[in-house]
Amino acid sequence: MHTGALPPAPQPITVGRYTLFDALARGGMATVHIGRLAGVGGFARTVAVKRLHPQLANDPDFVAMLLDEARMVTRIRHPHVVQTLDVVSMSGELLLVMDYVEGESLSRLLKATTAAKSTIPSSIATAIVIGVLEGLDAAHDAKSDSGQPLGIVHRDVSPQNVLVGVDGVSRLIDFGVAKAVGRSRDTDSGQVKGKLAYMAPEQIKGEEVDRRTDVFAASIVLWEALTARRLFSGKNEGETIFQVLDKKLEPPSTFVSGITKELDAVVMRGLSRDPTARFPSAIEMAHALETATLSASKREVAAWVRAVAAEGLEARARVVARVEQTARLDMQRTEPNLPPLPPMEPSPASLPTRVELTSSPAASVPTELGTLTQASNITLPGRAKDPTRALWVLVGVIAFGGLVGGLAFLRSRAETAEGDDLRHTATALAAATTPAAAPAPEPSAAPSAAAPAPASASAEAAPAPVPASGRSVAPKPAKPSDNRPAAPTARPRETLYGRE
Repeated sequence: MHTGALPPAPQPITVGRYTLFDALARGGMATVHIGRLAGVGGFARTVAVKRLHPQLANDPDFVAMLLDEARMVTRIRHPHVVQTLDVVSMSGELLLVMDYVEGESLSRLLKATTAAKSTIPSSIATAIVIGVLEGLDAAHDAKSDSGQPLGIVHRDVSPQNVLVGVDGVSRLIDFGVAKAVGRSRDTDSGQVKGKLAYMAPEQIKGEEVDRRTDVFAASIVLWEALTARRLFSGKNEGETIFQVLDKKLEPPSTFVSGITKELDAVVMRGLSRDPTARFPSAIEMAHALETATLSASKREVAAWVRAVAAEGLEARARVVARVEQTARLDMQRTEPNLPPLPPMEPSPASLPTRVELTSSPAASVPTELGTLTQASNITLPGRAKDPTRALWVLVGVIAFGGLVGGLAFLRSRAETAEGDDLRHTATALAAATTPAAAPAPEPSAAPSAAAPAPASASAEAAPAPVPASGRSVAPKPAKPSDNRPAAPTARPRETLYGRE
């Protein structure tokens, strides 16, 4: 199926829930349109719709072929394969509904590159083909509802059937001529299906095909993506067949500088005419490419696609915008009770312009990535508060308060014990530094029994108090000029975090 600038449909065509608008591509069997799915309550979705040509819609062979394709693709679930969403048979129409991919086919990207007298960077070309190989591997390993291998072989891997999206992802499409177990219609004896320039020798000869047949075709796509030229391009079908079977094959580095020998080796092994000499599976070739060279990231592929196909992508975006606007107006006319739909492009006033963060500065906790604010409230316009979040915040505040109270209690107990210790020490020092009384008189001059004993005698005979710590404190002699007790020596203060 070729793509190109096609005139828009004279008027939209509605089949069931789908409305078909402009044509995206046209081939010998079907035309692909931009479609719009209309659901209940204003639900809508833009899709791609493959529409079988009217003259073929009543042909059992072609109908069976399209239905077989739909059944097979629904069993392949992989991001590198365009998904089939629905099949519609109604009013003489047969439709295959697929995901709409914003992007461009690899064939058109190659044409744009060639027109600019340039080549695709090897890292970009490798990344695209790695995605194709991963999609092929998913198809080769697909199983039926009962878990039996389907044995799918695409048989039509070509740049026309590879879509490279603006998201940097390459996707495989069009399993219309794929071979699989259980197909109601298959290739008739002696009939060759597919594009001759991308067929493996065994496919042209009508021999048995398997997953290695698709590996050969993917290797042709990679060779052409690296060199920006055709590998097999005869003037007619006979010459093309002769080239596929007997042409001497040159490595890509022969035509483009900068391609490594390791990448050459992977490409040439994939192009081996003997199936046993090729990679036994698509995923093994993908792994070999990843080892042989550094492939581009999805972001780099996306940037390259936007740069090369900017004009076509912009024109396609205008068509899609017109289609979606027309569908909105039709839906509002048919369902007047629906609330007004938002405009196609949201106005700046309808978008949130700021995000308010409110928090307590004391609750900020430094982390390796910055400052984590506890119990912060994120306020977004129109966003409802979460009661569960509020409950957990309350529990956290209560737990934090209990922890702070416990620490304060322990600290006060420690300070009280320390104060008692200091008071005992001060009392002992004061008693020890009191001036001594006058010496007692001789026995001969002893006072009468009625005379009272000096008060200093009892003080002198009393033992000095012992501090709470259990250590004896030696008295210091007082200075003649100062009878005040000396200040106790300061000790290191014990706290919860160590000595201060």
